[in-house]
Amino acid sequence: MTRKKAGIALALLLLSAAWCSGQQAPDWPRFRGPDGSGVSTETAWNPRALAGNPRILWTANVGIGLSNFSAQGDRLFTMGWKDHQDSVMCLDVSSGKEIWRYSYPRATVDPYGTQTTPVIDGEYLYALGNHGESFCLGTADGALLWKKNIVTDYKAFYPVHNFGASPVIDGDLLLLNANDSGIALDKRTGNLVWNSSATVTADLSVQSYATPTLDDVNGSRCALLFAGLGLYSVEVKTGKVDWFFSWDMGSVLNVATPVRFENKVLISSAEVGLGTLLDMAGDKPAVLWQNDSMRIHTNASVYIDGCLYGCCGDAGGGYPTSLRCVDAGSGEVKWEQRMKLSSVTGAAGRLIILDESGKLRIAETTPTAYTEISSWQLPTSFLPKWWTPPLLYRGRIYCRNLMGELVCIDVSSESE
Repeated sequence: MTRKKAGIALALLLLSAAWCSGQQAPDWPRFRGPDGSGVSTETAWNPRALAGNPRILWTANVGIGLSNFSAQGDRLFTMGWKDHQDSVMCLDVSSGKEIWRYSYPRATVDPYGTQTTPVIDGEYLYALGNHGESFCLGTADGALLWKKNIVTDYKAFYPVHNFGASPVIDGDLLLLNANDSGIALDKRTGNLVWNSSATVTADLSVQSYATPTLDDVNGSRCALLFAGLGLYSVEVKTGKVDWFFSWDMGSVLNVATPVRFENKVLISSAEVGLGTLLDMAGDKPAVLWQNDSMRIHTNASVYIDGCLYGCCGDAGGGYPTSLRCVDAGSGEVKWEQRMKLSSVTGAAGRLIILDESGKLRIAETTPTAYTEISSWQLPTSFLPKWWTPPLLYRGRIYCRNLMGELVCIDVSSESE
Protein backbone atom coordinates (compact mmCIF):
# COMPACT_ATOMS: atom_id res chain seq x y z
CA MET A 1 0.00 0.00 0.00
CA THR A 2 1.34 3.44 -0.88
CA ARG A 3 1.88 6.05 1.82
CA LYS A 4 -0.97 8.13 0.35
CA LYS A 5 -3.42 5.21 0.38
CA ALA A 6 -2.32 4.29 3.90
CA GLY A 7 -3.00 7.85 5.03
CA ILE A 8 -6.48 7.78 3.48
CA ALA A 9 -7.22 4.43 5.09
CA LEU A 10 -6.07 5.72 8.48
CA ALA A 11 -8.23 8.84 8.11
CA LEU A 12 -11.27 6.75 7.22
CA LEU A 13 -10.60 4.49 10.19
CA LEU A 14 -10.39 7.46 12.55
CA LEU A 15 -13.57 8.95 11.12
CA SER A 16 -15.32 5.63 11.52
CA ALA A 17 -14.16 5.34 15.11
CA ALA A 18 -15.30 8.87 15.84
CA TRP A 19 -18.70 8.16 14.26
CA CYS A 20 -19.11 4.98 16.28
CA SER A 21 -18.09 6.79 19.44
CA GLY A 22 -20.70 9.43 18.71
CA GLN A 23 -23.36 6.75 18.58
CA GLN A 24 -22.55 5.54 22.08
CA ALA A 25 -24.94 6.63 24.78
CA PRO A 26 -23.71 9.37 27.10
CA ASP A 27 -22.50 8.30 30.51
CA TRP A 28 -24.96 8.24 33.41
CA PRO A 29 -22.63 9.46 36.18
CA ARG A 30 -25.04 9.96 39.08
CA PHE A 31 -28.51 9.41 40.50
CA ARG A 32 -31.10 10.61 37.93
CA GLY A 33 -28.46 11.10 35.26
CA PRO A 34 -26.00 13.79 34.15
CA ASP A 35 -28.28 16.75 34.91
CA GLY A 36 -30.33 15.16 37.68
CA SER A 37 -33.53 15.24 35.59
CA GLY A 38 -34.15 11.50 35.37
CA VAL A 39 -34.41 11.88 31.58
CA SER A 40 -32.01 10.11 29.21
CA THR A 41 -30.96 11.60 25.87
CA GLU A 42 -30.39 8.12 24.43
CA THR A 43 -32.34 7.54 21.20
CA ALA A 44 -30.89 4.30 19.75
CA TRP A 45 -33.31 1.90 21.43
CA ASN A 46 -36.57 0.15 20.63
CA PRO A 47 -39.63 1.12 22.76
CA ARG A 48 -41.49 -1.96 21.46
CA ALA A 49 -38.82 -4.37 22.67
CA LEU A 50 -40.82 -5.47 25.72
CA ALA A 51 -43.63 -6.93 23.64
CA GLY A 52 -43.76 -10.71 23.55
CA ASN A 53 -40.70 -12.30 25.07
CA PRO A 54 -37.85 -9.77 25.38
CA ARG A 55 -34.30 -10.97 25.53
CA ILE A 56 -32.67 -11.11 28.97
CA LEU A 57 -28.95 -10.57 28.41
CA TRP A 58 -27.83 -11.42 31.94
CA THR A 59 -28.78 -11.47 35.61
CA ALA A 60 -26.75 -10.88 38.76
CA ASN A 61 -27.20 -10.34 42.49
CA VAL A 62 -25.69 -7.17 43.95
CA GLY A 63 -27.02 -7.56 47.48
CA ILE A 64 -29.91 -6.12 49.46
CA GLY A 65 -30.59 -2.45 48.88
CA LEU A 66 -32.34 0.34 47.01
CA SER A 67 -29.19 1.84 45.46
CA ASN A 68 -29.55 2.88 41.84
CA PHE A 69 -26.94 2.74 39.09
CA SER A 70 -24.32 5.03 37.69
CA ALA A 71 -22.60 4.09 34.42
CA GLN A 72 -19.45 5.08 32.56
CA GLY A 73 -18.18 3.48 29.38
CA ASP A 74 -18.57 -0.28 29.75
CA ARG A 75 -18.96 -0.19 33.53
CA LEU A 76 -21.95 -0.14 35.85
CA PHE A 77 -21.67 0.92 39.51
CA THR A 78 -24.03 0.27 42.42
CA MET A 79 -24.14 -0.71 46.12
CA GLY A 80 -25.61 -3.58 48.14
CA TRP A 81 -25.43 -5.69 51.31
CA LYS A 82 -24.48 -9.35 51.29
CA ASP A 83 -22.10 -11.66 53.13
CA HIS A 84 -22.38 -9.37 56.19
CA GLN A 85 -20.84 -6.49 54.29
CA ASP A 86 -21.96 -3.33 52.54
CA SER A 87 -20.25 -3.05 49.17
CA VAL A 88 -19.65 -0.69 46.29
CA MET A 89 -19.52 -2.76 43.12
CA CYS A 90 -18.37 -2.36 39.54
CA LEU A 91 -19.92 -4.63 36.90
CA ASP A 92 -19.36 -5.11 33.19
CA VAL A 93 -22.42 -3.66 31.45
CA SER A 94 -22.43 -6.35 28.74
CA SER A 95 -22.06 -9.47 30.88
CA GLY A 96 -22.85 -8.50 34.48
CA LYS A 97 -19.48 -9.90 35.52
CA GLU A 98 -18.09 -8.29 38.67
CA ILE A 99 -14.94 -6.30 37.90
CA TRP A 100 -14.20 -5.15 41.43
CA ARG A 101 -15.82 -4.70 44.82
CA TYR A 102 -15.01 -2.47 47.78
CA SER A 103 -16.57 -3.77 51.02
CA TYR A 104 -16.82 -2.73 54.64
CA PRO A 105 -18.35 -4.67 57.56
CA ARG A 106 -22.08 -4.53 58.33
CA ALA A 107 -22.97 -7.45 60.59
CA THR A 108 -26.72 -7.18 60.06
CA VAL A 109 -28.59 -5.72 57.13
CA ASP A 110 -30.38 -2.39 57.52
CA PRO A 111 -34.14 -2.50 56.78
CA TYR A 112 -33.69 -1.30 53.19
CA GLY A 113 -30.09 -2.33 52.67
CA THR A 114 -27.91 0.27 50.98
CA GLN A 115 -29.87 3.30 49.81
CA THR A 116 -27.62 5.77 48.00
CA THR A 117 -26.18 5.76 44.48
CA PRO A 118 -22.45 6.30 43.78
CA VAL A 119 -21.43 9.34 41.71
CA ILE A 120 -18.71 9.20 39.03
CA ASP A 121 -16.24 12.02 38.44
CA GLY A 122 -13.79 11.01 35.73
CA GLU A 123 -11.48 8.34 37.14
CA TYR A 124 -12.97 8.57 40.64
CA LEU A 125 -16.13 7.21 42.24
CA TYR A 126 -17.71 8.64 45.39
CA ALA A 127 -20.11 6.77 47.66
CA LEU A 128 -22.05 7.43 50.87
CA GLY A 129 -22.88 4.55 53.18
CA ASN A 130 -25.96 4.12 55.35
CA HIS A 131 -24.20 5.20 58.53
CA GLY A 132 -22.27 8.18 57.17
CA GLU A 133 -19.30 6.37 55.62
CA SER A 134 -18.00 8.45 52.73
CA PHE A 135 -15.51 7.05 50.23
CA CYS A 136 -13.47 8.02 47.20
CA LEU A 137 -12.51 5.02 45.06
CA GLY A 138 -10.70 4.60 41.76
CA THR A 139 -13.12 3.62 39.00
CA ALA A 140 -10.48 1.39 37.39
CA ASP A 141 -9.86 -0.97 40.31
CA GLY A 142 -11.86 0.21 43.35
CA ALA A 143 -8.71 1.32 45.18
CA LEU A 144 -9.49 3.47 48.23
CA LEU A 145 -8.20 7.04 47.97
CA TRP A 146 -9.81 8.43 51.12
CA LYS A 147 -12.43 7.52 53.69
CA LYS A 148 -14.37 9.68 56.15
CA ASN A 149 -17.45 9.33 58.30
CA ILE A 150 -19.60 12.44 58.29
CA VAL A 151 -21.24 11.47 61.61
CA THR A 152 -18.09 10.88 63.66
CA ASP A 153 -15.75 13.22 61.74
CA TYR A 154 -18.08 16.13 61.00
CA LYS A 155 -20.94 15.78 63.51
CA ALA A 156 -23.63 15.12 60.92
CA PHE A 157 -27.06 14.31 62.31
CA TYR A 158 -27.85 10.62 61.84
CA PRO A 159 -31.29 10.08 60.21
CA VAL A 160 -33.71 7.54 61.66
CA HIS A 161 -33.82 5.56 58.40
CA ASN A 162 -30.07 5.92 57.68
CA PHE A 163 -28.55 8.16 55.02
CA GLY A 164 -30.57 7.93 51.82
CA ALA A 165 -29.68 11.04 49.80
CA SER A 166 -27.12 10.29 47.09
CA PRO A 167 -23.92 12.36 46.85
CA VAL A 168 -23.45 14.91 44.07
CA ILE A 169 -20.24 16.37 42.62
CA ASP A 170 -19.95 20.02 41.58
CA GLY A 171 -16.50 21.38 40.73
CA ASP A 172 -14.13 20.37 43.54
CA LEU A 173 -16.91 19.67 46.02
CA LEU A 174 -18.78 16.56 47.11
CA LEU A 175 -22.25 17.72 48.20
CA LEU A 176 -24.35 15.83 50.72
CA ASN A 177 -27.89 16.55 51.91
CA ALA A 178 -27.24 16.31 55.64
CA ASN A 179 -27.85 18.47 58.72
CA ASP A 180 -30.04 21.55 58.26
CA SER A 181 -28.84 22.66 54.82
CA GLY A 182 -26.05 20.39 53.63
CA ILE A 183 -22.40 19.46 53.97
CA ALA A 184 -19.61 19.89 51.41
CA LEU A 185 -16.34 17.93 51.33
CA ASP A 186 -13.24 18.50 49.23
CA LYS A 187 -13.52 15.71 46.67
CA ARG A 188 -9.72 15.30 46.56
CA THR A 189 -9.20 14.74 50.28
CA GLY A 190 -12.57 14.27 51.97
CA ASN A 191 -11.80 17.23 54.23
CA LEU A 192 -14.67 19.43 55.33
CA VAL A 193 -15.17 22.61 53.28
CA TRP A 194 -18.43 23.82 54.83
CA ASN A 195 -21.12 22.50 57.10
CA SER A 196 -24.57 23.56 58.27
CA SER A 197 -26.08 23.36 61.73
CA ALA A 198 -27.21 20.00 63.05
CA THR A 199 -30.25 21.35 64.88
CA VAL A 200 -32.57 18.72 63.44
CA THR A 201 -33.88 16.23 65.97
CA ALA A 202 -34.86 12.58 66.02
CA ASP A 203 -38.46 13.64 65.50
CA LEU A 204 -39.57 11.87 62.31
CA SER A 205 -41.12 15.10 61.04
CA VAL A 206 -37.72 16.51 60.11
CA GLN A 207 -36.24 13.63 58.13
CA SER A 208 -34.95 14.11 54.59
CA TYR A 209 -33.68 11.56 52.08
CA ALA A 210 -33.75 13.67 48.90
CA THR A 211 -30.66 14.02 46.69
CA PRO A 212 -29.31 17.57 46.11
CA THR A 213 -30.34 19.26 42.86
CA LEU A 214 -27.91 21.67 41.18
CA ASP A 215 -28.99 24.89 39.49
CA ASP A 216 -27.81 28.29 38.33
CA VAL A 217 -30.18 30.80 39.91
CA ASN A 218 -29.83 34.48 39.10
CA GLY A 219 -26.19 34.02 38.11
CA SER A 220 -25.24 32.01 41.20
CA ARG A 221 -24.37 28.30 41.34
CA CYS A 222 -26.75 26.80 43.86
CA ALA A 223 -27.72 23.49 45.40
CA LEU A 224 -31.39 22.88 46.14
CA LEU A 225 -31.67 20.78 49.29
CA PHE A 226 -35.07 19.38 50.28
CA ALA A 227 -34.49 19.12 54.01
CA GLY A 228 -36.85 17.93 56.70
CA LEU A 229 -38.49 21.29 57.28
CA GLY A 230 -38.34 22.73 53.80
CA LEU A 231 -36.34 23.58 50.68
CA TYR A 232 -33.02 25.39 50.96
CA SER A 233 -31.15 27.12 48.16
CA VAL A 234 -27.48 27.37 49.14
CA GLU A 235 -24.40 28.71 47.41
CA VAL A 236 -22.37 25.67 46.40
CA LYS A 237 -18.95 27.17 47.16
CA THR A 238 -19.75 28.55 50.60
CA GLY A 239 -22.90 26.86 51.90
CA LYS A 240 -24.50 30.27 52.43
CA VAL A 241 -28.29 30.00 52.45
CA ASP A 242 -29.80 32.21 49.75
CA TRP A 243 -33.38 31.40 50.70
CA PHE A 244 -35.53 28.89 52.53
CA PHE A 245 -39.05 27.74 51.69
CA SER A 246 -40.82 26.27 54.70
CA TRP A 247 -42.39 22.82 54.29
CA ASP A 248 -43.22 22.29 57.96
CA MET A 249 -46.37 20.26 57.36
CA GLY A 250 -45.84 17.40 59.77
CA SER A 251 -44.48 15.19 57.02
CA VAL A 252 -42.88 11.98 58.21
CA LEU A 253 -40.44 11.75 55.30
CA ASN A 254 -39.27 14.03 52.52
CA VAL A 255 -37.83 11.55 50.03
CA ALA A 256 -38.49 12.70 46.46
CA THR A 257 -35.66 14.68 44.89
CA PRO A 258 -36.71 18.22 43.81
CA VAL A 259 -37.52 18.41 40.08
CA ARG A 260 -35.94 21.49 38.49
CA PHE A 261 -36.92 22.93 35.10
CA GLU A 262 -37.10 26.39 33.48
CA ASN A 263 -36.12 28.24 36.68
CA LYS A 264 -38.83 26.38 38.57
CA VAL A 265 -38.71 23.54 41.07
CA LEU A 266 -41.26 20.99 42.26
CA ILE A 267 -41.22 19.57 45.78
CA SER A 268 -43.75 16.99 46.89
CA SER A 269 -44.73 14.44 49.51
CA ALA A 270 -47.42 11.78 49.40
CA GLU A 271 -47.64 11.70 53.17
CA VAL A 272 -48.98 15.25 53.32
CA GLY A 273 -50.73 14.79 49.98
CA LEU A 274 -49.24 17.87 48.32
CA GLY A 275 -46.96 19.03 45.54
CA THR A 276 -45.73 22.63 45.31
CA LEU A 277 -44.26 24.31 42.24
CA LEU A 278 -41.99 27.26 43.01
CA ASP A 279 -40.75 30.01 40.70
CA MET A 280 -37.09 30.78 41.48
CA ALA A 281 -36.73 33.80 39.17
CA GLY A 282 -36.83 36.36 41.99
CA ASP A 283 -34.83 36.82 45.16
CA LYS A 284 -37.30 34.61 47.01
CA PRO A 285 -39.26 31.62 45.71
CA ALA A 286 -42.87 32.27 44.73
CA VAL A 287 -45.60 29.61 44.82
CA LEU A 288 -47.05 29.01 41.33
CA TRP A 289 -49.38 26.24 42.44
CA GLN A 290 -49.87 23.90 45.36
CA ASN A 291 -52.30 20.97 45.21
CA ASP A 292 -52.59 17.19 45.42
CA SER A 293 -52.04 16.52 41.70
CA MET A 294 -48.39 15.47 42.04
CA ARG A 295 -47.96 13.91 45.49
CA ILE A 296 -44.81 11.81 45.14
CA HIS A 297 -43.83 9.35 47.87
CA THR A 298 -40.34 8.21 46.88
CA ASN A 299 -39.09 8.44 43.29
CA ALA A 300 -39.31 11.91 41.78
CA SER A 301 -41.30 12.71 38.67
CA VAL A 302 -39.77 13.66 35.29
CA TYR A 303 -40.43 16.82 33.31
CA ILE A 304 -40.89 16.44 29.54
CA ASP A 305 -42.34 19.00 27.10
CA GLY A 306 -44.37 21.01 29.58
CA CYS A 307 -45.67 18.08 31.62
CA LEU A 308 -44.70 16.27 34.80
CA TYR A 309 -44.96 12.47 34.85
CA GLY A 310 -44.79 10.55 38.09
CA CYS A 311 -46.40 7.97 40.33
CA CYS A 312 -48.60 9.59 42.96
CA GLY A 313 -49.70 7.94 46.15
CA ASP A 314 -48.36 6.42 49.33
CA ALA A 315 -46.65 3.04 49.64
CA GLY A 316 -48.21 2.76 53.07
CA GLY A 317 -51.71 2.83 51.62
CA GLY A 318 -52.63 6.39 52.59
CA TYR A 319 -53.47 7.19 48.97
CA PRO A 320 -54.18 4.89 46.02
CA THR A 321 -51.21 4.90 43.65
CA SER A 322 -51.45 5.97 40.02
CA LEU A 323 -49.22 7.23 37.25
CA ARG A 324 -50.15 10.81 36.39
CA CYS A 325 -49.48 13.38 33.72
CA VAL A 326 -49.75 16.90 35.14
CA ASP A 327 -49.59 20.18 33.25
CA ALA A 328 -46.53 21.84 34.76
CA GLY A 329 -47.86 25.34 34.20
CA SER A 330 -51.21 24.93 35.91
CA GLY A 331 -50.89 21.83 38.09
CA GLU A 332 -53.89 20.30 36.31
CA VAL A 333 -54.06 16.52 36.00
CA LYS A 334 -54.24 15.65 32.30
CA TRP A 335 -54.63 11.92 32.82
CA GLU A 336 -53.95 9.19 35.36
CA GLN A 337 -53.51 5.45 35.11
CA ARG A 338 -53.99 3.31 38.19
CA MET A 339 -51.00 1.08 38.87
CA LYS A 340 -48.89 -0.09 41.76
CA LEU A 341 -46.22 2.19 43.23
CA SER A 342 -43.88 2.90 40.32
CA SER A 343 -40.71 4.72 39.38
CA VAL A 344 -40.29 6.54 36.07
CA THR A 345 -37.33 7.28 33.78
CA GLY A 346 -37.74 9.41 30.66
CA ALA A 347 -36.05 8.80 27.29
CA ALA A 348 -36.64 9.99 23.72
CA GLY A 349 -40.24 11.05 24.27
CA ARG A 350 -41.04 7.86 26.16
CA LEU A 351 -41.61 6.81 29.76
CA ILE A 352 -39.89 3.73 31.16
CA ILE A 353 -42.03 2.67 34.12
CA LEU A 354 -41.24 -0.02 36.69
CA ASP A 355 -43.81 -0.87 39.35
CA GLU A 356 -43.00 -2.50 42.67
CA SER A 357 -44.24 -5.93 41.51
CA GLY A 358 -41.78 -5.98 38.60
CA LYS A 359 -44.11 -4.94 35.78
CA LEU A 360 -41.99 -2.99 33.29
CA ARG A 361 -43.80 -0.68 30.86
CA ILE A 362 -42.89 1.74 28.11
CA ALA A 363 -45.41 4.47 27.31
CA GLU A 364 -45.70 7.63 25.25
CA THR A 365 -45.17 11.07 26.76
CA THR A 366 -48.38 12.74 25.71
CA PRO A 367 -50.86 14.91 27.66
CA THR A 368 -53.89 13.41 25.91
CA ALA A 369 -54.04 9.90 27.43
CA TYR A 370 -51.95 7.09 28.86
CA THR A 371 -50.65 5.26 25.80
CA GLU A 372 -48.67 2.10 26.45
CA ILE A 373 -46.26 0.91 23.76
CA SER A 374 -45.08 -2.37 25.27
CA SER A 375 -44.83 -4.08 28.65
CA TRP A 376 -43.41 -7.16 30.31
CA GLN A 377 -43.61 -8.80 33.70
CA LEU A 378 -40.18 -9.58 35.09
CA PRO A 379 -39.87 -13.32 35.78
CA THR A 380 -41.49 -14.53 38.99
CA SER A 381 -38.15 -15.88 40.16
CA PHE A 382 -37.16 -12.29 40.82
CA LEU A 383 -38.36 -11.10 44.20
CA PRO A 384 -40.04 -7.74 44.96
CA LYS A 385 -39.84 -4.91 45.84
CA TRP A 386 -38.80 -3.23 42.59
CA TRP A 387 -38.52 0.29 44.03
CA THR A 388 -35.32 1.39 42.26
CA PRO A 389 -35.86 3.38 39.02
CA PRO A 390 -34.93 1.54 35.79
CA LEU A 391 -31.80 2.62 33.93
CA LEU A 392 -31.63 2.86 30.13
CA TYR A 393 -28.02 2.64 29.01
CA ARG A 394 -26.56 1.63 25.64
CA GLY A 395 -29.68 -0.10 24.39
CA ARG A 396 -30.28 -2.03 27.61
CA ILE A 397 -32.66 -1.55 30.52
CA TYR A 398 -31.29 -2.44 33.95
CA CYS A 399 -33.77 -3.24 36.75
CA ARG A 400 -32.89 -4.03 40.36
CA ASN A 401 -35.09 -5.05 43.31
CA LEU A 402 -34.71 -4.72 47.07
CA MET A 403 -33.22 -8.22 47.35
CA GLY A 404 -30.43 -7.20 44.97
CA GLU A 405 -31.56 -9.22 41.96
CA LEU A 406 -30.49 -7.34 38.86
CA VAL A 407 -31.73 -8.07 35.34
CA CYS A 408 -30.40 -6.64 32.08
CA ILE A 409 -32.88 -6.55 29.17
CA ASP A 410 -32.04 -5.98 25.51
CA VAL A 411 -33.99 -3.01 24.10
CA SER A 412 -31.50 -2.09 21.39
CA SER A 413 -32.65 -0.99 17.95
CA GLU A 414 -31.54 -4.40 16.69
CA SER A 415 -34.11 -6.07 18.98
CA GLU A 416 -36.96 -5.08 16.62
